Amino acid sequence: MGNENSKKNSNNPTGMKKGSNKLKPDEISKIKSLTNGKEVLTKVDVFELWSMEIKDALINFFLKYYFPNKTEKIDLGTFISLYYGLTGNNIDQKVEILQSFIGSYGDLINYVQALLNSCLFIYQSKGEKELWSSLNIDTEPGNLIVYTNYLCTSDSGDVTFDTLQKWLSNTHEMMYLHNYVLSHLFSLKCNQVVVPTPLYNPSFTNSILDYSHIMFMNLNLMPEFQKEWRLLFSSQFLGESFTRLMACMINQGPALVIVKDDKSNIFGAYASTNLTLCPKFFGDQHSFLFTLKPDMKIYNSSGFNDNFIYLNSNQQTLPNGLGFGGQFEYWGLWIDAEYGHGESNKTCSTFSNYEMLSTEKHFKLTHVEVWGVGIAPPSAAEKGERSVLDADPTAAALLELAGKQKHSEGLREPQENLAN
Repeated sequence: MGNENSKKNSNNPTGMKKGSNKLKPDEISKIKSLTNGKEVLTKVDVFELWSMEIKDALINFFLKYYFPNKTEKIDLGTFISLYYGLTGNNIDQKVEILQSFIGSYGDLINYVQALLNSCLFIYQSKGEKELWSSLNIDTEPGNLIVYTNYLCTSDSGDVTFDTLQKWLSNTHEMMYLHNYVLSHLFSLKCNQVVVPTPLYNPSFTNSILDYSHIMFMNLNLMPEFQKEWRLLFSSQFLGESFTRLMACMINQGPALVIVKDDKSNIFGAYASTNLTLCPKFFGDQHSFLFTLKPDMKIYNSSGFNDNFIYLNSNQQTLPNGLGFGGQFEYWGLWIDAEYGHGESNKTCSTFSNYEMLSTEKHFKLTHVEVWGVGIAPPSAAEKGERSVLDADPTAAALLELAGKQKHSEGLREPQENLAN
């Protein structure tokens, strides 16, 4: 991560050893209860305290912070300082802690992987993993390594204060991961969600995602959209139909569109605003493109143009399909209304550092999943408005083509999808 000289001595994290005065009295009381009233802890005490809570590999990193050189005991303030330092807003304090156990790029890789493994371990220990069980979702070790590589920089060499500081500033996910793990370890309240609660039809039994993919996408969403995902569409379950795809997506709020092609690549787009039929581009700068396999990458807005999302159908002079970025006929990602065909161009000015999502410009779809994120928006009836079927004859026609009844299904009640 570079070879500059460190600003600080990583073996002397000054100012970090007395973290107890940063917490509320009730929080300190909880931590004292956690340690069974002990105000002085040994290495064995800390290990036994956390051995059932997170992976041993992560505990060993934290022990290096607590017990540098020949230190044998720590007081309660030092114990608490790990929590305050890694979850607080002072980036210099975060770096000082990390430098106590990260001295090389290899250490960084191992630390991030241990942190991710511990997040999943905590999630599973809470029993929440069962929420995804019907979808046969698990964690492939190879995907966790890919996610780790995404979170870490590509440089190798010594890790210094400056390079760690820059890395933390550019890697917002670390804040989420640290908050989730440290709050659990210290039995303190945490609103951070790493893996969302899924809502889906329990008769659906498969997904192209795994937990690494889910964490990767979820931690790139705004916090208000991280808690709950709703399965709106799966081609495996609802069939290969663009009309049905649209009927399930429209007016369901922000959504993740995930595609698997005939080369086994998995990629997609995040529509950060409500999807609706429109002859023009719409959306905002929170939309992004991403790849999940073979690599995990995010392509955020470049600010160059506002061509984020396009959705249209049954037009004679305009493209018919779902597009993200670029311009007509030169899309960052395109799903054609002639279902089964897609496109990703070599360049796309809408998203920064963009690379072609698929192996080839034109690809064949083998699977499409759409997840609505966040709480479902209120229906027209709930808002006291006319149904979209009454206001938009095109939408009504789409539902008829999809084989849905206009009086209650599809767009008239947005939850007529796999989230039910």
